[in-house]
Amino acid sequence: MTSKHLPKFSIITICYNEPNLEKTCESIVNQTFQGFEWIVIDGGSNRQTLDIFEKYKDRIDYFVSEKDNGRYHAMNKGLRVAKGEYVNFMNAGDYFNGHDVLEKVVHFGLDKDIVYGDWDVIDGGGK
Repeated sequence: MTSKHLPKFSIITICYNEPNLEKTCESIVNQTFQGFEWIVIDGGSNRQTLDIFEKYKDRIDYFVSEKDNGRYHAMNKGLRVAKGEYVNFMNAGDYFNGHDVLEKVVHFGLDKDIVYGDWDVIDGGGK
């Protein structure tokens, strides 16, 4: 996060050895709205996964890689360090369905407590 202001969004990515991690990272860093912090909570992944995060280290605001007690423990670790007004859990392997998703959310209006949208489930064959 380059701004001195608090981020509008905290994007929390939890991960453990995710093969589709690159798509998640690209989806986050290529958003047209950049008013977010990116928090990565890794559960002690292998070198291949850590090498992918290394490529994005200048965009990650908080990173930890250590054994944890599972998905929800990792999410709570991310919440403890989050500074944004809104939180988005973008788990490793998931991705935004477009580069302007955060921008659309901001333009929609953030005078609500919860903002949600549709999601697609894509199987291993791309359907």
